[in-house]
Formats: sequence, structure tokens, C-alpha cells
Amino acid sequence: MAYGTFKTLEEVALKFGIERKVIEFIGEAEFLVDEYLFRYLKKNLSNSRSYVSENSICEALIYPLLEAVMDKHNLPLWSHVRFDVSIEEGLTGIPDYLIAPLSKTGISYTKYGIATSGEVWKFGKLLDKHFTMDPIAYSSAMDLQKVFNILNWLVIEAKKNLLV
Repeated sequence: MAYGTFKTLEEVALKFGIERKVIEFIGEAEFLVDEYLFRYLKKNLSNSRSYVSENSICEALIYPLLEAVMDKHNLPLWSHVRFDVSIEEGLTGIPDYLIAPLSKTGISYTKYGIATSGEVWKFGKLLDKHFTMDPIAYSSAMDLQKVFNILNWLVIEAKKNLLV
């Protein structure tokens, strides 16, 4: 889902003067998945009812996976809450999910982003005015464990960047 008034990365890059590059940067950190959750997600990934709407994708595929990783790291996961940054700049709206732990100063250097259909996962990061997109699309249907490991690694990396 697009955020704010923007429909493409190109629009955002142009408006905010962001340099874009495509480089592999994703790593993995082993994540131990509860067996019941793993079976539940595998079943939902192969069930056509999981894909009938954006809401069903969010509820059946994305939320359970994100929540398991965030719970391990004791991080809040907000679902479909209004997050208005700047009305003037068009940064208003309701992201599907928001994981936004803040340091004591309220600043986090590198921001990580995820775009997913529930089955295919893509990752990016923003540092100052430099956006890096990993070119690889990861499939939870093909390798669910890998997606868990990547999300775990991403959270570990993000937590390193917090000023505590």
C-alpha cells in the first residue's frame, strides 16, 4: 500500500532529493519458529482464501509473521494506525504496519522498509538521503524459514542503530 500522496519510489526520491541504489544488503539471523505458527503460515500461504483481499493477506500472512519476530525482540507492532508526519509534504496516511521503537532522543539513524504481498518480500533501507533497495525478492511460500531469519536480522540491525 502506498503511503501518503505518493504512488512510486520515483515520486518520493524526486520530491525529497533521495539518491537511490540497488545493492544486496540483507543478511540472516536464525529465528526459532514455533512449530504451530510455522504450520499455520504454510497452510495459509497455500490457501487461496488468504489472498482474496488486502485485509485477508494482512491478517493471514503478514501480521502473524511480523508479530512473532517483534514479540521475540519485545518491540511494538502497530497495525493500520494513522501516522501523519507532514501534511505539507504529503506524508500522511495509514501504513499497514509500523514498527517504530524510539531512542531516548527520539532519533533512529537507518530506517528499514518492507514491501510484501504476504508471499513475496522486498527490503529497503534509508540513511539520510540515500535509499538502498535489495534486488532480491524473497518468497515465504518457497522458504518461510528464510523470511523469518531475514526479519530477525533486520530487527537486530535496526536495534544497533538506536541511540540508547
